[in-house]
Amino acid sequence: MTLQTNFSTKSELIVTFVGHLDAVGLKSIREKFNQLEQTQASKIVLDLHHVDLIDSSGIGAIVFLYKRMRNHGVTISLIGLHGQPKTLIKMLRIDSTMPVSWSDQKHGSSRLMQQVKL
Repeated sequence: MTLQTNFSTKSELIVTFVGHLDAVGLKSIREKFNQLEQTQASKIVLDLHHVDLIDSSGIGAIVFLYKRMRNHGVTISLIGLHGQPKTLIKMLRIDSTMPVSWSDQKHGSSRLMQQVKL
């Protein structure tokens, strides 16, 4: 698992995950993930286009980050969900708590199905 961060605007941080967002993957990015709490951005977008698997550890990390950042007035949203991660996020109804954008990913191309409302 890798984690890349870029500012799309001065106030919006895009965090791109590549790999499996599971216990093993989180172990390799734990330090970078924990540093997200230090951001000065008012919005964080978690880009999951390149994530094909999320387990309970990944869900826990996202929810933990969401709760911590909400207490600091920072908005968190998810984009690019597809396949198993999409199914799990819907099943757990996380999409009713934070803004989510679904993606239909085929052969490396993505099509956003719903715009994220920040």
